Amino acid sequence: MADTSVYLAEGSATDGVAEIVKDVIKGSRVRYSIDPSADEEPGYTVAIDLSIKDYESGDIAVMYDKADKIRDTLVSKLGLNARTENELEEDADGM
Repeated sequence: MADTSVYLAEGSATDGVAEIVKDVIKGSRVRYSIDPSADEEPGYTVAIDLSIKDYESGDIAVMYDKADKIRDTLVSKLGLNARTENELEEDADGM
């Protein structure tokens, strides 16, 4: 299984998040769940967990692309502070 997450900053309202995620991943093999009490990233309390079970060639790139699109859409449509797991890892590596 391949997985990644999009994190929402502490205090983010989750109204409308599921509808955006469903719309972005529609037609792909990516599945999602929303963890309203995620605590693995400091300052972020909600995780949108994306995964692909039994992934095939190209699926992982699609999943990461969907994560970026979910982040961008949450920022532009709902004004949320959202970051992908990859972004947070890059920030941590750069410190």
